[in-house]
Amino acid sequence: MSRLPNPGGDDDNWGGILNDFLLQSLSADGTLKSGVVSAGAIADGTISEAKLEAAVQTKLNSGGTAGVSSVNTRTGAVTLTKSDVGLANVDNTSDAAKNSAAATLTNKTISGSANTLNNISADSLVDGSTNRLYTSAEKTKLGGLQAALDAKVTGVTMTQSEYDALSSPRPAQLYIIIPE
Repeated sequence: MSRLPNPGGDDDNWGGILNDFLLQSLSADGTLKSGVVSAGAIADGTISEAKLEAAVQTKLNSGGTAGVSSVNTRTGAVTLTKSDVGLANVDNTSDAAKNSAAATLTNKTISGSANTLNNISADSLVDGSTNRLYTSAEKTKLGGLQAALDAKVTGVTMTQSEYDALSSPRPAQLYIIIPE
């Protein structure tokens, strides 16, 4: 095994021992032997491009691999359209330009062109059409029910402290509590 000479102990053999040690990693002309320094022994960012062999520099600067050989069954310089990737019905129209002329919600009509929201009158919701919510007879019954409730229940608006001060709230009274 190669070693460094021991000072004061390798008289007359000192030069031969040192040369044997150095020839483990150096060539006879003093350059490093190939494979002596592993990648793990080199700190990141310590070797500049200028220090690399010309062939390695060329390979690094060539842009890498040539790319793919085909895309979606096409070869050569390929330009894809939205139809090629299943997006034929997609466009880049802004939301403001999209058609939103009229949409109808329950009891509401929204007009995108006029930017309005309007209530639908209760009368238009009654009678024969299958799009109506209830019949005339049902409207009459609902009106009678409302009248009966109005006669039986009264509403009072008060603060929480006023409500808390009541000794016994009445059952037929609707109490509406407002902020103090």
